[in-house]
Amino acid sequence: MEAQAKEKREKPEKEATIETIRMHVATHAGGVVHYMEDRVMRYLLVREKKENVKDRPLKLVLPKGHIEPGEEARETAVREVREEADIWATISTRTNVMPESMLLPAGFAWIYFMEGQRNMNDPEAGRHPEWLTWKQVLRREDEFYPDTLGLPENAERRFCDRAGLGNPPHR
Repeated sequence: MEAQAKEKREKPEKEATIETIRMHVATHAGGVVHYMEDRVMRYLLVREKKENVKDRPLKLVLPKGHIEPGEEARETAVREVREEADIWATISTRTNVMPESMLLPAGFAWIYFMEGQRNMNDPEAGRHPEWLTWKQVLRREDEFYPDTLGLPENAERRFCDRAGLGNPPHR
């Protein structure tokens, strides 16, 4: 009887999954927003905020931002895309790729694959949203944080696979 009680104390009732743990520390959310035109996928990128940068050119980043109190990460992703680029987007799935630039001191960012509209009427000041093909992303690789490129690359690979187009160009 005592052996069973000891075993029960040593073994947790329910093991926490990595996803459960991460959900408790997610502080930001955003998206890899895409749309297709003429069988070519395009990805939405915005310039990082000027006040966050000193002495270097602004990088292209994925739209993302703080999760507000009472807000779900999915809601944040949609809201941030709308605020930063004036794009309505719907979530298709959450990525399983977490680049280091998305790991923040106080938590991390959930990034979702999202389908967006192309129109941009009133983006957030200074964000300069751009729709780029994967080939354009590769040509402008120096304008990105290196680990951020894995997200549109993963999306492009998924798109090419589903559309039967073979493998996308590699960096």
